[in-house]
Amino acid sequence: MIVGQQTFGWGDRGLCDKSDALNILIQLYAGFNLGEHYTASPFWQASVSLNRFVNPNSNARAFLWSNLIKVDQSKNRPAQDIEDRVCALGLLQREIAITSPNAVVFFTGPNYDSRIEKSFPELRWETKSHLLARMIHPKVPILFFRTYHPNYLRRSGHWNIILKIGQEIIVRTHGN
Repeated sequence: MIVGQQTFGWGDRGLCDKSDALNILIQLYAGFNLGEHYTASPFWQASVSLNRFVNPNSNARAFLWSNLIKVDQSKNRPAQDIEDRVCALGLLQREIAITSPNAVVFFTGPNYDSRIEKSFPELRWETKSHLLARMIHPKVPILFFRTYHPNYLRRSGHWNIILKIGQEIIVRTHGN
């Protein structure tokens, strides 16, 4: 599972008719197909690359995608009280519980570490650096990683972090 920061306005175009918002969102997500037509986007390039590395025989888009913060405010991170209320709903935690991925990779960077900690109160940092952190949760047998947004990884010359995460996922889940 790949977890981004927040929506940054994604989906705004289709939600003019609020009466059928759920069906409109379902259609938006289906048409979006995990960034299929966003080939220049570092986020989607990293997500597809990580999936192909970990699952070389799978479909390029055989992964889950979500966001740490489910909303934005004028295409930016929402005000703290709004963020807290939305995240208190536990939607990401439920998505993880329902789908049971082998690993969750947060492309959020260290500026979102406090949100991760608030969202997963029992989470413990196994290793923590600005570039790459590993987290463990006592009740969830899933690998948790946090690194920067892929746009930053590319600009800073740290794209190799994505393959490092992939290698750790393979070793820790398959023992190879």
